[in-house]
Amino acid sequence: MMVEVISLSIAALATAGVILRPFGWADWIFAVSGAAAEVLLRALPLSDALHAIGEGREVYFFLVGTMLLAEVEGREGLSNILPPARCGRRRGLRGACFPSSIWSAQA
Repeated sequence: MMVEVISLSIAALATAGVILRPFGWADWIFAVSGAAAEVLLRALPLSDALHAIGEGREVYFFLVGTMLLAEVEGREGLSNILPPARCGRRRGLRGACFPSSIWSAQA
């Protein structure tokens, strides 16, 4: 019973840290800290943690690819070019493509 309480408490705190990002810290710090705390406090055996890490390869590749695409998009400014071009093909119906709040600064 105590292990479940510890595990749920760590998960709740780590999730809150990822979402709220107190102190301006990056979200990965809270995720990794939560995982390490689970192992260090013996709420999760090390062998199970290592097995879970090994099983998540496809997810890691997907997340890394998504983050790389987002970084390239941000640096190249593709979000300023591609969406208006797609909406232009729809005869100027901006509201039909994207919510008006996104375009309010550019309109």
